[in-house]
Amino acid sequence: MSGPGEKLNITWTAMFKVFKSPLFLLNVFWLTVLHLRLQLFISAFNPWISRLANNDQDLVGHYTSVYSIIQFFSFVVSPIAGWLIDKRKLHLTMNNRKGEPVETTLGFMQPWNQYILKVMEVANLEACVLYIVITTLVAVAMSISMMIPVLELQYLTFSLFVVCRSLTYALNTMFVANIVPSAIFGKAFTATVTAVFCVGFLQYPLFLLTEGPFGGDTLYVNLFLTVMLLFTLCHPMYVRHYCSHKQPEHRKEVVKSEGKAYQNRRWENLTS
Repeated sequence: MSGPGEKLNITWTAMFKVFKSPLFLLNVFWLTVLHLRLQLFISAFNPWISRLANNDQDLVGHYTSVYSIIQFFSFVVSPIAGWLIDKRKLHLTMNNRKGEPVETTLGFMQPWNQYILKVMEVANLEACVLYIVITTLVAVAMSISMMIPVLELQYLTFSLFVVCRSLTYALNTMFVANIVPSAIFGKAFTATVTAVFCVGFLQYPLFLLTEGPFGGDTLYVNLFLTVMLLFTLCHPMYVRHYCSHKQPEHRKEVVKSEGKAYQNRRWENLTS
């Protein structure tokens, strides 16, 4: 019988294994870059919008109010994002299960039950891929619209910001929940939040660069962040690659298990 100390060692071993996995590390990279993009938008908002409005306080006040109102609707975006991800997950699960036996409690079908569970695990990850790409492209579009010095265009920038922020944190929670065991979910999620806040401190030197050497022009910082955002697309690409390789592996495992179960039943019938 295992004691508490042995269970604790197993938990820490599993945790460090997860922390070293490419899935977790790429997710942290993706999340920290998007968080930095969002935080820098907030911290540089007043100087940026004042520069676009030529320091017209009435215009600045108007766009600040519009920005605040649009932010209010962020509570609508997150549930919609969750619903879309669930629909995508169901679609992928049903596609992966075409032609497979249905669930049953019969002993000889147990390998297929395990296979179906693994199919669902892969579908959970694969469902995130599309929305990670969409979220990244929304952040890129936000950066590009910020670089265009047209004041009226910033209504679009505000909307993209709200969509990007809602999707980013919802996707991170779902993704971490799907790649780590439930016993260490709290530790893994805390690790992602810690990494986000540590990298978030980079907004201060970037803001000082904008206000100092760049004379208040956000173009160069936005270009830098746009390039970094494009680099984060390696995250969904790797997840897609991982899922495409996991599916055949799971099928081979269950076919092998089913073959052994059939041989055992045949032997039992011959010897009975």
